Amino acid sequence: MKSSIRTVIIVLGIGSAIAATAYFAPQFFERKQQIVTAPAGKIAIPSVKGMIAQAKELASTIRTTGTILAFDEVELHTEAVGLAVQVNFKEGQPVTKSQLLVKLNDAELQAQIKKAQLRVALAKDREFRQKQLLNIQGISQAEYDIALNELSSAQAEVDLVKAQIAKTELRAPFSGNIGLRYISVGSYVTPQTRIAGLSNIDQVRIEFSVPEQYARLVSTGDDIEFTIQGDEKTYTASIIAIDPQIDPSTRSVRIRALAPNAQRQFLPGTFCQVQVKTTKLPKAIMIPSEALIHALKGQNVFLYRGGTAQQQEVLTGIRTEREVQILSGVEVGDTVIISGILQLRPNMNIQINVAE
Repeated sequence: MKSSIRTVIIVLGIGSAIAATAYFAPQFFERKQQIVTAPAGKIAIPSVKGMIAQAKELASTIRTTGTILAFDEVELHTEAVGLAVQVNFKEGQPVTKSQLLVKLNDAELQAQIKKAQLRVALAKDREFRQKQLLNIQGISQAEYDIALNELSSAQAEVDLVKAQIAKTELRAPFSGNIGLRYISVGSYVTPQTRIAGLSNIDQVRIEFSVPEQYARLVSTGDDIEFTIQGDEKTYTASIIAIDPQIDPSTRSVRIRALAPNAQRQFLPGTFCQVQVKTTKLPKAIMIPSEALIHALKGQNVFLYRGGTAQQQEVLTGIRTEREVQILSGVEVGDTVIISGILQLRPNMNIQINVAE
């Protein structure tokens, strides 16, 4: 009995399998035929823009920032210690070179110099008498030399006291405008005491820096242009000095220029915008900045050659607002790709539209 039931189940299973095959087989073969016979899709070729590299005259302008400084500027201090008995200047007023600005109490030194001058007078009389005796051979040469030495010693003492008195006088080292006063008559002054500031602003110095790659394009005597905030006028200055060393922390070189300031329109410490016009290059290859690819080992561009994009390492030079100079890697007549850079790979087939 069990054997008959098992046989019936097997027969029913085989029948179900045959029926399922008959139902799904036409659909399977039809789908397979559709996959096989479907036309293959075409690979899209990217379209980019390019330009023909040409040589042209380059007169670049370096734009940077700077600071206006006084032509001469010092902070005034005395050499001696003592009470200020005279303050002979007004804040913000002009002073002339060697003008007495501050006088310290020198009463003790004045007494010392009078004593020293009396010694000089006595030594002169003794030297005169000894010389007369020497002329008639009344004394030896050695005795006269002693008298002459005493005179020289007394005169040296006078000179020493005069030097000490000079240290009690603060005089203007150059002509200029004095700043704010920090002492009054009666103040106890030491060499560390700040008296005032003194500036000569008949001329001003413009101090600025340029990147190291531009250092060779700037020379002493070149003119620069600068502007200050709140003034639309453009002023001119002449480069007077270039630091012979490049600052390793900023990779730039410091430059100073000189500008007239007779009208006192420039104040030391003022921020300014500087433009430096470099020497003209008659044959410079320039490409748009966006065509440049920055890599870890240098800089590259894509060139169009034989229907493909070829990556080329380049050496750059002067940069302007929109372009960069190519020193090597690109020749006149090469087609440089200037758009769609991010989607390109070396040796990729491309379509290019060359800008006129």
